[in-house]
Amino acid sequence: MANYQAFSASVQGAAHVKKNIVMQDASGKFENEKVKLIAVSDGHGDSSCFRSDRGSRLIVEVGIEELKAFADEMDGKGETGGLQRSHGAHPERTGQAQNGRVTSRLPGNGNFPR
Repeated sequence: MANYQAFSASVQGAAHVKKNIVMQDASGKFENEKVKLIAVSDGHGDSSCFRSDRGSRLIVEVGIEELKAFADEMDGKGETGGLQRSHGAHPERTGQAQNGRVTSRLPGNGNFPR
């Protein structure tokens, strides 16, 4: 693999600091000897979406897991370069995984308070 470094950073913007609004963006990374992955999520940015920060972190977590699973599938099939030719990690599976995580954290389950 080429000599790349994976990194991610999320920084609260000046307007959010001034208005005391939580940062709603998230990013994450994963790397090993075979693959380097990043995921980013832009929060909604509206005060009525008071869980946007949690949603952004959640989709980054799910995204990294799904990208890792996709990388494992490509590696298991012996498709060298398959990741470079990828058209993304299975969107349907990623959406299902995200929905499951969100549902498990809804107020009725006591895990996702305001």
